[in-house]
Amino acid sequence: MGRSTIMPHVGSAFTCTKTTVAGKVCKKVTCTGCGWSIAGNVSRQKVHLENCAAYYTKQSDKGVFNEATRKFEENDLDKVRSRPGELRQTTIAKTSKSKPEVSLDELVARALYTGARPFNTFEHEDMQIMFEAVKRAPKAWKPPCRNSIAGDLLQKTFESVQKEVVDQVKRSRCLSFTSCSRDCWSK
Repeated sequence: MGRSTIMPHVGSAFTCTKTTVAGKVCKKVTCTGCGWSIAGNVSRQKVHLENCAAYYTKQSDKGVFNEATRKFEENDLDKVRSRPGELRQTTIAKTSKSKPEVSLDELVARALYTGARPFNTFEHEDMQIMFEAVKRAPKAWKPPCRNSIAGDLLQKTFESVQKEVVDQVKRSRCLSFTSCSRDCWSK
């Protein structure tokens, strides 16, 4: 018997239990077909259901699958499975990696759009300096991870900018402060 084109609602295929461990609520689900258990992760549940023969057997015994809901017979399903390549949905990232003919400008634009970055991201002087450094970087160079950016690199950059400001103040003959707040002396 073939599988249904209608993917069963994941929630109806699993029973859910919640426990509290160290003050955190943990969700655990168990497949009603075979008893397989995992933390409540819908993606893994869907993958499990795609391959859980026990679940589909129980559903077909209940009469859930009939001729109207069946898309493939077993031999048709085997033909689809035997096709080369992935059967998963194509993502934006996969299409950009598989099309080397996409221009660099298009890749930059896509990075801005998908990352919700401002259009003037690359106009800043420090961004231009960074691009020049990347051009000269060895091919093995990889961008720093977010933890490094938020940790050591943030501290080093702060200290560097602080030193630049202090040096600039020391070199100045006079110093003027401007305040945007209103007090009782200004109208």
